[in-house]
Amino acid sequence: PNRSVTRAEFASMLVRALGLTEQGAIAFEDVPAGSWYAKDVSIAFKAGIVQGTSADRFSPGAKITREEMVVLAVRSYEALKGQKPTASTASFQDEDQISAWALEYAKKASALGLVQGRAAGQFAPRDESTRAEAAQVIYRLLNL
Repeated sequence: PNRSVTRAEFASMLVRALGLTEQGAIAFEDVPAGSWYAKDVSIAFKAGIVQGTSADRFSPGAKITREEMVVLAVRSYEALKGQKPTASTASFQDEDQISAWALEYAKKASALGLVQGRAAGQFAPRDESTRAEAAQVIYRLLNL
């Protein structure tokens, strides 16, 4: 449960948990067609859940950070429910460390109850997400 999760693993977990099947083209040069995660990444990309770390790279083996995880979770919620959630007005003590592109998603994930901070109100945005955290976020997503 304390092992880190890669970007490919989390994308696969989301696709499988949500039961998504509509495959798209593989949009990233670092996602080989024969890799175990290629189909899931293409499905997640087509659904609008994942984007690359650049225009042509997905970085499938990179450890997913907590801020990346909440972005994908909120996009999954939007794909699943067909609506955008409202951001929470509550803040984390380390909110100034959350990347600008992830801040609104972190607030939405908090408002939905998808994620909680770590100890003492800390979100720890750039920390690697653990398998336990990833499983908890997906569990909460499925039970909204």
